Amino acid sequence: ALMPHKYIFHIHCLNSISLLVQENVEQKLANYFRDLKYSFIKYSMPGLSLAKEIQKILKDNKPDILFLGNHGLVVGSNSISGALKKINFVSKSIKTNNHKKLRLNNNMLHKIALDTFYRPTKYSESNQLASKDEYINILTSGSLFPDQVVFLGPRILKINDKSEINKIFEEFKTKIKLPIIVVPKAGILVPKNITPESEELIFAIYLIISRIPKNEKINYLNESQENEITNSE
Repeated sequence: ALMPHKYIFHIHCLNSISLLVQENVEQKLANYFRDLKYSFIKYSMPGLSLAKEIQKILKDNKPDILFLGNHGLVVGSNSISGALKKINFVSKSIKTNNHKKLRLNNNMLHKIALDTFYRPTKYSESNQLASKDEYINILTSGSLFPDQVVFLGPRILKINDKSEINKIFEEFKTKIKLPIIVVPKAGILVPKNITPESEELIFAIYLIISRIPKNEKINYLNESQENEITNSE
């Protein structure tokens, strides 16, 4: 409603999110997109709060692209083909090669899940999140973007053996969601009652994290921002 273009796309482009969760993102955007008419908006709660921040930007500028910190893209154009061209350009400009996939201990994953409220995730590629310490650290250190909090809850936990999974169940059995679990060098365990959308989101998180260059510092959502999402309508 705020932007002047005929067609507006708001998307959660995974390549873009892999950049928009990094620290110093504004400088990185400037390096990538010198010739684009864009604005960057620091993370704000999706909905009215975000709309107000967009409104402030549009008072002085009329960008074709809004990069939303820890969130995604807004792309405007007076033609659908023009919008899609911009989306593809942004996505391809940011995309980095996925890292080499490593061998995992699938038997260990199944043994830990046996006779519990958990099972291995059905998307085998998602298990690569457990393949490297750098992936595990990003995964378990905080929330990257709002949908992660909505669909998976604010925390993903790491365990090393079966005794820990029972402790987690006792701690979280009265909560709305059981947490997702990562077992180093083995894979990802999900609650048996997980929704299809939530399980797809874990796969999306793998695609995001695997595109973040090594040793990049991450700008996580803080606890207040997580609570705002969790307690919203």
